[in-house]
Amino acid sequence: MDPFQIQLPKELNHLIMMYVLISKIINNIWVEYTCYCEGISNIPQTTLIFPIIFHELDFYESLLARISTHLPEDVLKELQNEEDFWHW
Repeated sequence: MDPFQIQLPKELNHLIMMYVLISKIINNIWVEYTCYCEGISNIPQTTLIFPIIFHELDFYESLLARISTHLPEDVLKELQNEEDFWHW
């Protein structure tokens, strides 16, 4: 799936909700990846898991960047500040 083919909402509130949702998905992927890597005691038999994870991250980060371009600067700054806080 191409993140540039996904239709973005027109309303500001819907864009904000989508931004928050995608941001949380990205954070969850990083948490799962970190926990997985911390639990590895030896190299997995299949290293294909890593390209899959990073492809998924790239997809969501590209989508998040697209959403960001449609948000007013003050709203985006506030969302990023909140994101920094709740990602701890």
